[in-house]
Amino acid sequence: MGQSRQLRSPFPGRTRADCWPLLNETMPLIHEQINAEAMYQRHIQTVEHPYDRQTFQSLDIALLDAAKSRNKKAVFDLADRMGIDIAKSENVHPPLIAPLCLSDEWLSGVAEDFLPDIGVFGPELCFGRMADDAMAYKPLRLAMGSAMLFTPGLKNNLTAAGRFVLQRPRPGSELKSSIWAWLRTPTGLWRINDDKTVTSMIEFTHPPKGEVLNLPQSPFMIARIVETSKGNMASMIMPLPEIDFTAVKSLLSIIWVLAQRQSTKADWFDLLRYRPDSVYNLICQWALQNDRDEELIQCWDSCF
Repeated sequence: MGQSRQLRSPFPGRTRADCWPLLNETMPLIHEQINAEAMYQRHIQTVEHPYDRQTFQSLDIALLDAAKSRNKKAVFDLADRMGIDIAKSENVHPPLIAPLCLSDEWLSGVAEDFLPDIGVFGPELCFGRMADDAMAYKPLRLAMGSAMLFTPGLKNNLTAAGRFVLQRPRPGSELKSSIWAWLRTPTGLWRINDDKTVTSMIEFTHPPKGEVLNLPQSPFMIARIVETSKGNMASMIMPLPEIDFTAVKSLLSIIWVLAQRQSTKADWFDLLRYRPDSVYNLICQWALQNDRDEELIQCWDSCF
């Protein structure tokens, strides 16, 4: 993917209806609008014996119901019948090195410049029903703003990061290269090791090597770990206590299927690059559904 294409998300831009705060417990991406006709045409082209339009629509409704109930087996079975690819492709792009270390405060500020209403829809997109709890902590407010910088919130699927790069006068070469590095680095779920290294808890092709800077005092975290001129730097951090990663990975697989309904141009790592809000949201939902929200808040208290 060339740089000009990377400025735009492979996922469709969210409409105002999509961005309206949704406080009910549901899977991320499930309420977002899709091009139903384009999805059906993809079905016709990819399935040897395609269904008629009405049957296909019924399968899609069943898939959404299965996703709402978090039934991974049913979601995968329906996705297979609909011709939705559930395989998670490998990340063929090596990590880029950022000449500069960009703080969450700076990233969040850029996002707010181009998306001034992220304070309205950003918290619920990232933290769901735990938005009020999360927004009490400045680092999580900045993580939310930084995450919104890389999501498709502008016309023609453009991200605020892309708009920043295209503005005139153009950013300097070091700043532009640093933004590219942040943009191309997927968000991940990480175990924090005693030696300040990290271990990926989900499928990740190019995990960081060596120590990581800016780690929180928690056993796990959501973060985008960018290789910079000063070393690996954790950014957009949400500290996590011990969680059930088997369950979380299962839920992430469901989100991947929902993402494939929106776009077949995106791969697994594009989901982690351009829709990091869905990862934060999913963890908060898991905490609420398993009565672990107080434990998560206590983790935030101990780190912030």
